[in-house]
Amino acid sequence: MVVSPANRANISARYFDDLVSRVALPALSRYALGDGTDRTGAISPPGLRWLLMTKIRMSQTDRVGPFALLLDSRLFLKQSNAICAEDEEAFLDVACRTILAAHDARWIVEFLVEGQRFFTPWSQQLDAYKKRLEAEEWADKSPEPQEFYGALQIASTLGDWPTMESLIKGGVRADRVHPLFGSAARVAISLDHLHIVQGLVRCGHDPNAQICLIGNRNLLLYAGELGRRDMMEFLLTLPEIQTSTKHEATEETALFWAAGRGWTEAVRLLLSNPGTEPGPAALDVAVKEGHEDIVRLLVARDDLKPNFGVRRRCSLWLAVQHDRDWAVKLLLDRYAVNPNMEIRGGETMLALAAKLGHESVVRVLLQRDDINPNHQAQGERKTALQYAATENHLGVVEALLESPRLDVKATHDGVFALEIAVYKRHVKCARLILGRMNKADKDLEGALMLAVRRGSVSLVRLFHEDAQIRSCLPYAFSLALFQAALEGATDMVGEIIKYDEIDPNRTYATCFSRKDTALFAAVHRGHVDAARLVLSHPRLDINHTGFNGTVLGLLADRGDQRLMKDVLRNANLDVNIRAPGYQDNIIVYRQDPDEPHGKFTDDFDMRFTWDDTPLLRAARKGFFISVRILLEDPRTDVCATSSDQRTALWWAVYWNRESIVRRLLEADNRAVNMRDVEGWTPLHLAVNLSRSESMLRLLLEQQHVDPNITTEAGWTALHLAMLCCTTKAVEALLDHPGIDTSVRLGDGRTLSEVHAPGGCDCKSLVQSRNLE
Repeated sequence: MVVSPANRANISARYFDDLVSRVALPALSRYALGDGTDRTGAISPPGLRWLLMTKIRMSQTDRVGPFALLLDSRLFLKQSNAICAEDEEAFLDVACRTILAAHDARWIVEFLVEGQRFFTPWSQQLDAYKKRLEAEEWADKSPEPQEFYGALQIASTLGDWPTMESLIKGGVRADRVHPLFGSAARVAISLDHLHIVQGLVRCGHDPNAQICLIGNRNLLLYAGELGRRDMMEFLLTLPEIQTSTKHEATEETALFWAAGRGWTEAVRLLLSNPGTEPGPAALDVAVKEGHEDIVRLLVARDDLKPNFGVRRRCSLWLAVQHDRDWAVKLLLDRYAVNPNMEIRGGETMLALAAKLGHESVVRVLLQRDDINPNHQAQGERKTALQYAATENHLGVVEALLESPRLDVKATHDGVFALEIAVYKRHVKCARLILGRMNKADKDLEGALMLAVRRGSVSLVRLFHEDAQIRSCLPYAFSLALFQAALEGATDMVGEIIKYDEIDPNRTYATCFSRKDTALFAAVHRGHVDAARLVLSHPRLDINHTGFNGTVLGLLADRGDQRLMKDVLRNANLDVNIRAPGYQDNIIVYRQDPDEPHGKFTDDFDMRFTWDDTPLLRAARKGFFISVRILLEDPRTDVCATSSDQRTALWWAVYWNRESIVRRLLEADNRAVNMRDVEGWTPLHLAVNLSRSESMLRLLLEQQHVDPNITTEAGWTALHLAMLCCTTKAVEALLDHPGIDTSVRLGDGRTLSEVHAPGGCDCKSLVQSRNLE
């Protein structure tokens, strides 16, 4: 069989239509439907109309279902001349508009576009329709074909009242709800055809009849739902109209819609009808939308019982939520409500208004004598002032502070309003609250410290600019300086340090020490810029001694030369102050008594304390850059010793820093003969640690050097050199003119006897010079 190009095109188009129907339309229909919350009218978004037209075109060959009925309606109405349409496309467009006007968007998507479900009340008519199709005699046997094929509803869409009137007189029921095209009245209300609604009522349409197969809605309720004001006012003139009909799902009434849309005249007509029940929902929506005239009409009714419960959005909650100060005043006066009661969310009206920043509502509530501005409701347990401070509502804060009954110190979890404003960095709000507080209140110290921790110079300035606060809370400002220095907040330190009331010498406990000043805190943390600012204070005690000694000693001990020069420029500085010290292990050198030829090895002794001068601290740690800086100052005592009697020269030899040894000897060579607690001089140490020959000769070249000094155990430097078999050291010592080789140890041993058997040339060197 040969397929013509035209048929091939038709088959391809049909396949594409089927693919779109099964794959694309479900997703597109949901997009067109939106979120399903639009209740302003039955006409769906424009995309839904396109979907419906596309589905109709794809169903041209369907013989069962709603689209087959629609297509046959087109054929019947065209043949019977019941409806005038220019062409087939024009009729389909009118039919789609009718369906869109007669049903909700969700119904159209679920039953027509997607076809997920089938409408049950339609099943019997569909069965009859299928039987007529099979017998092909349906047209002659149908008693009311115009009614069956929706002629009245399509005419309503076109706004053609003469045609509708003719159909009604011909036997078509005016109030019939068609399964596909809905009711003519609903279509007319949807499309805002007032004359159609008026004509239907004149022709006997019951205005109280249901116009939907699903949902309890009559003409009046549906007109209010779609916002048809003229239709509602017309229907309210009918004596038989029922005004109490409620939507079966939402229980909304015509009064609810009229009140929510601000139709004052319609509300007045509804309230004049004895069948109207003014429920709380109408009052709620009128308050929410801000229709004052309608609210006053409703509250004037004695049969209106508002619900002020805490589990729903009551009128008072809505009035506060939407900033209706007039509604708050009206409702409180009319119903004698306790203004301190908790409404929805466990908050009072004042707390909610303060939280939302509604200043006018706050002022209305504060005018009442029975309001409690300090009430803390369940839940968050915040006061109105705390809510306002949290959200930075300046107008509300100002209004609350004007109340003489306000407690600015009311706390929530131990925090009061000023601390909340400081934590949030709300500078203007904090200024307002601070102006109301007692300047001598100790709790201001906590707020000031919080401002420092939050790093806000502007907030700290609020406290510092007040001379009364500075005079009443000097401790707080010194603590603030300490905290800012500890955190390295340079701008903060600069702000605090410029006031004379600040004491930079106050001490506080830190993880570094039990008594640290702001300068020590900055140095411990390495905040150079902050430390320099503290150094500039005229009342700073540069010689303050803490657990770590002076600040110069701390810098020397840390090897931090960046600040040492700044500290040394201070004319009041005592360069040689010792640290208080603490007991710790000190290195000592001892010989094993069981090994007469054993070398002296290092050991530890707990007899001593770290009570060094800055120079000794730097030398002991091996920070010789710091040593050089200190040696540049003429006030430095080069020969200073600590409790172990060791000098900086002793430690320079220990760390094998020949250049520093030379600098120290140039400054003061008296230390070359100074003995430590074990009797060791730098020369003993250099020999025992096998230091270089150049360092040994440097020590021996000093004018006052004594190479024969003995240790507590009786050892000279030459004895140690023989013991250690250090030939170069022995040779250098023997070359010194003041050497005494006849010195014996305490046990009587000579140099040769000290020397271990075998090995080196030390013993032969001594013998060759015939010195023993």
